[in-house]
This record gives sequence, C-alpha cells and structure tokens, in this order.
Amino acid sequence: MIIRKNTWFVIFSKEFLKQEKKLFDLNKNEIRQSNIDTFSFISFIMLVVGLLLFTGSLLFSYKMGYTVFTAVFYSLALVLAVLFKFARGNAYTVLPLVYIETAIINCATIFASIFSHSGMHLAVSFTCMQIILPILLFDKSWRLNAYFILIYVIHTVLTFILKPKDVALLDFLGTTVFSLTGLLLGTYFRYTRLLLIDKERILTFQRDTDVLSGLYNRRSLFVDIEKLMKFPVLNVIMFDIDYFKIFNDTYGHLAGDDCLRAVCECFKEIEKSYHIKFYRFGGEEFTALSSEYSLAELAGIAEKTRLRVESMNKFFIHGINGHVTISAGYSVINTEPGMTAEVCIKQADDALYSAKENGRNRTEAYSIKP
Repeated sequence: MIIRKNTWFVIFSKEFLKQEKKLFDLNKNEIRQSNIDTFSFISFIMLVVGLLLFTGSLLFSYKMGYTVFTAVFYSLALVLAVLFKFARGNAYTVLPLVYIETAIINCATIFASIFSHSGMHLAVSFTCMQIILPILLFDKSWRLNAYFILIYVIHTVLTFILKPKDVALLDFLGTTVFSLTGLLLGTYFRYTRLLLIDKERILTFQRDTDVLSGLYNRRSLFVDIEKLMKFPVLNVIMFDIDYFKIFNDTYGHLAGDDCLRAVCECFKEIEKSYHIKFYRFGGEEFTALSSEYSLAELAGIAEKTRLRVESMNKFFIHGINGHVTISAGYSVINTEPGMTAEVCIKQADDALYSAKENGRNRTEAYSIKP
C-alpha cells in the first residue's frame, strides 16, 4: 500500500498519483454514486442550517447584509439539493456540483471568519471545514488539494487585509496547521476508500461474471430477469453454438474454449450497439435480456448477432458451410403477476429448439404450438 510507505510526502508522490488515477478510472460509477450520496446529505444539512440562520437573522434583527447572505445560502442549497436528486437517475457528471457546493460552504465559513466576526480569532468554522471537506469530497488528489490550498490562500490574504495584525497571525497559524492536517487526512482516507471500493468491484465481478467467456453468469441472469419482469415487456433470446460437442471432440477442449471466447466477443460487440445484456446460460448456451424492443426489433437483433458470429469465418470442418455458427430463439413476453423466470426462459428456449430442428444457423420466434 503506497500511502503507508510514504505518508508525509504522499501528496507529491508520482507513484501514488499514478496508482490513484488508475483506481479512479476503474471505479468511476462507484465514486460518482459516493459523491451523490454524500453531497445530497450535505445539501440537506445546508438547507436546515440556512433556514435556521435566516430565521434567526429576522427574529434578532441582524444586519441586512447578514440576512441577505443567509437567504442566498439557503436558496443555493435548495437548488443543489434538487440537482443532486435528479443526478441519481441521469448520467451527467456531478463533480462540478460537488465543487460548487463545497465552494458555497467555503464562502460561508470565510464570511463567518472575516466579515461577520472580523475581530474574532481563531477562525473556527473555516478550520473545521478545512479538515472535514477534504475527507468528504471524492476526487483526484492533485485537483482536490490544489482547490483547498487556493481556498486557504484566499482566506489568509483576506485575514491579513481585514483583521488586526495580532489576530491575523493567530488565524494564520491555526488555519495553516488545520489545512495541512485536512489535506493529509483527506488523502489518506480517500485512498483507503478507493482500495475498499476497488476490492468490492473485483469481488462483485468475480461473483457475477463467467470466467471463461467474460459474460455475466447464470446467477446474474436470474437476478436481472426478476428485475426486468417488473417492466411491461421482457425480451429474451437464447443462443446455442451449432454442433459444439462435435467441435470439442474434433479439435479438443482448449480449442473449444477459444471458440467460446470468440463467439462471446461477437456478443459483446452487439451489446455496445443495443440496450441488451448477454449471459452464459451454461455450456455452449447463452441468453440475452432486454425490456425495450418489439418482436420485429428483437428479431433484427437476434439475426444481426447470428450474422456477426457467422462472419468470423472460424473454420469448423463439420460446421454449416465449414464454419462456426449459432442458432437463436427469441420471445417478447408480456409480463404478468406470478410469472416466473423459468417460464420466460422456456419460451425462448422452445424457439431455439425450433431453430435447431429446422436446420440450425437460423433464428426463430416463439409461437404457441397448437
């Protein structure tokens, strides 16, 4: 663990920054969600504090400037709370919102330290935030530390300009110590959280992914199908590699594994073009799930997948036209209360069986047999 080897100089370590960047790139979604959760809660606290301060300024007849400041603080907190609420269901970046919210809090603490109580020392609210916020804000160290150093410099300059010299010196000493402490603690806890998030990501990947194919595994299939059954329509496609047992018997199991991986790479390419997920159902059988397509659209996806595998031109002496091919069966299911995952999969599986009966290397839709 890099940070334990070089704790005091970790902010300036190229090795640490390189490792941290790698962890950030691997865990973008988890870090985004962490920032949303943390700063949504902070927005709520800001709303409560802002409302109390604004009410207090009216009840106790504070200066008009203070009342206006608290009103603006409350209004901004309300806007941020709404934006973070919308961020949960949308893909836009939340990092600018995080820094805006942090800047508002910093402005409030600078106002309290210098303009509201210019004769007081120590700048308690400012120093507290210089420790707390670097721990809470989740961003790369070089950017985050540069931001908090800038805030520290602004506060220090204003302190020496607007406060008596003896008070300014005490503030300078206090804020310097606490700002440095906040940067070091923030760096340490942020890196520790990154390691935990990355460990959880790896464990989740191992739990939900088939090692050989790189697709989601059967466990993930049944978890996801239960979720998708809450939508009005469920799309299921079942795929099977044609004559795969003969392929294994002819070329050996290692060649069979290579064949499986090659087919799965085709599936991954299709995933990039459509809102659909592929799973390894077992052996040479695979499943794809979605909830967005009509029967005609699903037929197009199944056929495009079949053609993509055929276009690999992977040689197979006993295969159709001398190549590896797949068959597919698909079904669009109108979900109903009490319907089970097994019933949904069976419809597509029945269609797959029809495709194999009718010559393989083809796609078939599910139809109710008389």
